[in-house]
Amino acid sequence: MAGFDRVATPTGSDYWESISDNVVQATATADIKAGELLLYHAPGIYRVRDVKPKLTTQGECWYFKPDRGIAAGKAFTIELVHDAPEELANVKAGFAPHTERARDPGRAYTTKIHVPR
Repeated sequence: MAGFDRVATPTGSDYWESISDNVVQATATADIKAGELLLYHAPGIYRVRDVKPKLTTQGECWYFKPDRGIAAGKAFTIELVHDAPEELANVKAGFAPHTERARDPGRAYTTKIHVPR
C-alpha cells in the first residue's frame, strides 16, 4: 500500500465484556511510537507516512493512535477508546459503540495498548 509501512501483524481478536467491544492482538514488526497515526486494515497494521485518505471500504479497518510506544518484536493488544459524542450516545442507548468515526484519519481512535510482561 503506497504511503503506508507495515509495522505489525495481527494475530487474533477477542471480545472483552468489560468494554463491550472486540480487541485486536498483534505483534510489532517495527518500533511504534506513542501517538503516531496507524491504520488497521486486514491483514496488517500500517504506519501512515504521507497520504491520509478517508476510508471508503466497508471491511474491518480504522485509523488509531497508540497511547504508548511498542518495541519491535513485542506482542500487544489494542483496546479502542470510544469517546466520540456519537459513540457515547450509542452506548447510552444500549447499542454497541461502533460508528464510522475512525474511517477519517482526523478522527482516529485513541487506544489503550496492553503489552504483556
